[in-house]
Amino acid sequence: MEFAVIHTIENVAAWQEALDTHDAFPPGFLLFAFVEAQDRSRAMCIWRAPSKEALQESLDGFFGHAVVNEVFPIDVHVLEPQA
Repeated sequence: MEFAVIHTIENVAAWQEALDTHDAFPPGFLLFAFVEAQDRSRAMCIWRAPSKEALQESLDGFFGHAVVNEVFPIDVHVLEPQA
């Protein structure tokens, strides 16, 4: 199942350290996209994961000391770029 995550970054230094040092996610987790706001106040990710609870638990374990993670299920749509 696919999920979006909005990370509200509360400690930029701790967030960056967690990004630089976290372990790989277990099998069954696939990160499709990751973007950060230019001011580093928020970030967003798109994941495939076994469940919302499993993704929430993993993200909170890796990054929860630096951010608030809001995980929600999504329907993925592919849009063609407009010229």
